[in-house]
Amino acid sequence: MLLGKSRDKEEKEESAIKSKDRKSKKIKDLVARIKKEFPGTRIMVGSEIDFLTLPRIRTGSLMLDYILGGGIPRRGITQFKGDYSVGKTTLSLHIASKVQRAGGVVAWVAGEFFSKDWAAQNGVIVDDDNEYSDLVTPLIVIDGNSGEDLLETAYRLIASNRIDLLVIDSIGSIRPTKEVDKKLGEEAQMCVHPRLIQNFVNKVTSAFNTSDSNGKSNKTAVIAINQLREQGIGSLFPRAPDSPGGRALKHTKVADVLFTKGDLIVVSGSSEKHVYGRTVHVKCTKSKICAEGREGTFDFYTQDYLHHKAGSIDTIKEARMLGMKVGLINQGGKWFYYGDMKLVGKAGIRKFFEENTVEYEKLEKALYTYFIDGKVVSKDSKKENTTEEIVEDVSENSVENEESDVQE
Repeated sequence: MLLGKSRDKEEKEESAIKSKDRKSKKIKDLVARIKKEFPGTRIMVGSEIDFLTLPRIRTGSLMLDYILGGGIPRRGITQFKGDYSVGKTTLSLHIASKVQRAGGVVAWVAGEFFSKDWAAQNGVIVDDDNEYSDLVTPLIVIDGNSGEDLLETAYRLIASNRIDLLVIDSIGSIRPTKEVDKKLGEEAQMCVHPRLIQNFVNKVTSAFNTSDSNGKSNKTAVIAINQLREQGIGSLFPRAPDSPGGRALKHTKVADVLFTKGDLIVVSGSSEKHVYGRTVHVKCTKSKICAEGREGTFDFYTQDYLHHKAGSIDTIKEARMLGMKVGLINQGGKWFYYGDMKLVGKAGIRKFFEENTVEYEKLEKALYTYFIDGKVVSKDSKKENTTEEIVEDVSENSVENEESDVQE
């Protein structure tokens, strides 16, 4: 009886395998016929799917990379939106400098005012004669008389597959020729601007899905900076502020990051207060690449302060906050536990990572593994019997504690 049941099970398994093989052969034959009829179409199965493996562009902010699931995605449009003077352009310049130093090529669509000096202060290479001239391509800045010229140039750069990052600053400032040429006081035509953006988005989406002459997938990442504009002013029921550009951009973008203003980083001097930067709140309000709704804060410095350089982000503070979020760092009272280390205070953990760059790199690597795969390397970061205690002699009036109070 048992022998008969075993034979029936084997026969069913063999039948299932044969059925699968027949289906696979039919699908392969169908794919081959479609590829022959439509040579411009790519049909990928299993390991042939390559566009998902393209590396993200790291922003230089661990918190922003966290809410984006590992960084700015290539082959897609990421929108930075928010109120004025919140740091969207400055952060985009910071990202551009990171891409340049990694050997990438960056283009900047200057729909608004572009300051070469401010870009250089934030680390962007803007001149041919620079210390990285043998390795870095200077920033490509696109300016024009009309929105059509700007976006057509941007599209051709994207379609060429020769740039790594293109920043549009900003969507709201891209003006069609019909709006530029009309007389002051003349009634505006409806939906001219959204239609222009829709045309651009459709062409760029096609470019993202097209391989170059060498068969390589498009590697360009697009950051679209946008503002929030009031809607229904003067009406009985005004609507919430929204970003311009029409619905095409809303549906096509792969991620949407909302920037809101935080506190200024202010240090009181002998006679006046000095502003060294700002705390920025970011939230992912739409995402096709990771779980949406993630949010966080980071400190962005616009002037040199202690060990922070102008145009830099306090990544050690971000690493501590994210490490505590995922369980790599634990806190008990004033003590922080990281692996076998027992550190006292925020200043103590900062000093430890500043002096032990290898440990910081290990923590950063573990965090990026969590960003992309959702897996924590080790949750057992708090030890009852630590092998080493690092107790820093930090007084309440020390420089480190003063800086920690300013940032927190």
